[in-house]
Amino acid sequence: MRITVPPHLADVFQQLSAADIRLWLEDERLRFDAPQGALTESLRGQLTLHKADIITHLKNSHDAAQNETHYYPLSFTQQHFWTLQQLNPSDCFYTVPFAFNISGEIALDALQQSMNLIVQRHEILRTTLKEIDGAMQQMASPNTPADWQAFDLRAIPKEQREDALKNHIAAEFEVPFDLSASSCLRVRVIQLTDTEHVLLLCLHILIYDQRSLNALLAEISVHYAALLAGKTVSLPALPLQYGDYAKDQQALLTTPMQQRSAYWQSWFARGEPQPWTWQTQKEQRAQDFEAEILWQHFDEHLMHNLKLLAQSCGVTLYMTLVAAYSVLLYRYTACPDVIIGTTFANRGRWQFESIIGSMLSVLSLRISLHDDPSWESLLQHIRDEVAHAMTHQDIPYRVVMPFVQPERTQLTPLFHSILSFLAETAHNELTLPNCQVNFMEHVANPYSRPDLYLTIWEKIGETHEGLTGYWLPQKNLFSPAERAKVMHDFEALLHLMVNTPTHTVKQALSELK
Repeated sequence: MRITVPPHLADVFQQLSAADIRLWLEDERLRFDAPQGALTESLRGQLTLHKADIITHLKNSHDAAQNETHYYPLSFTQQHFWTLQQLNPSDCFYTVPFAFNISGEIALDALQQSMNLIVQRHEILRTTLKEIDGAMQQMASPNTPADWQAFDLRAIPKEQREDALKNHIAAEFEVPFDLSASSCLRVRVIQLTDTEHVLLLCLHILIYDQRSLNALLAEISVHYAALLAGKTVSLPALPLQYGDYAKDQQALLTTPMQQRSAYWQSWFARGEPQPWTWQTQKEQRAQDFEAEILWQHFDEHLMHNLKLLAQSCGVTLYMTLVAAYSVLLYRYTACPDVIIGTTFANRGRWQFESIIGSMLSVLSLRISLHDDPSWESLLQHIRDEVAHAMTHQDIPYRVVMPFVQPERTQLTPLFHSILSFLAETAHNELTLPNCQVNFMEHVANPYSRPDLYLTIWEKIGETHEGLTGYWLPQKNLFSPAERAKVMHDFEALLHLMVNTPTHTVKQALSELK
């Protein structure tokens, strides 16, 4: 049951909320976070006066929250993927895997307990989607352990062990998540030798974005180290849960929609997106969504030159990548009305920074190449497109669509290709005492709904600096030779943009070898 705020504290909490001041307990000591100048002398005095009562109330509230079921509306992301999963319940497109090779003396009991503590801390990790009173809701259950399984491959001959490991990992990709009955996180530990293990984290896309992965890996590290030392960790209380984020999203629907509708009306004022097919399709090929995972690296010199070009044009590194990607799509579709799906973090409030759960916005950038712009002009155009799209990222198009185009089918995509640029990566966030942990870079889901998907990020390490990423081209749309050509052409376009920024798109395409 919810703990009622004592009357003598109600006014204090109201003032703290209005001033955007957060309170939490750390080792049963009161901690706060406040914007500069927000904690006035009057508020500070009231906190001092009521400190003992505030600590008692926060502790009681935390204990009560751990033992009750919470119900929330669905977030926009949950609504979208719930619908898709119901249409295709056996789909495995939405499994996002991360694997780590762990060498050393690992305490599996402590690792499992760490995962259980994280599941208790984040409601979304013990949440299922249920229909209640005719409406879909997310239901966070109390006292739910992590979905944990351990496998021992030590008895398998050494020369066969690597294939057995690959088969175990591949098998996890083939198991769809049941959002109505199970968690969105699966934890698998595979033992290869007495001192070598693989930790496989399978996340449903509903709980995956880069900030979520950062939080998950950092908390595993903190809990495991503390448990190994015989200590307990008292992390700052989460100011909100993912369900609160969903409530905030639903509240946006009660605000005037004219401004958001106006953005999409202007988007469609340019006409319906032009139909196109990949030029690689000499014959009709049926889609089965199986993709090949192809890794590509761009050296530090190219990345440095791209940053210099971006700086001179007043854009970002991400925008230079969008420019090259848009010209690449034009090259392979012959359609100058290029629409690219792209992802943004959408975590504008500090209260959402440490929450696990997808808050990604997938935006539809519409880039016109009709007038054969130069690279420099194209970058300015993309800068404006990105700025306009980001201004309206809080509510996705599929939510605004009934106000703009009620006749459009809800699940009709506006784009067939995605570029996802990760400004930061969390691959080195997992640290375990007495162990060497290495991110297994080439573990990825071999299925893709978009025809072509590029994920790319800036990588800094001992052996490689520059840009790195992987492509997911659907096998039935691109032959092996065509996949290799796509990757070659993208890198060539990046070099052409750097070396000849005043050349037009058609000039650049004519220079491709």
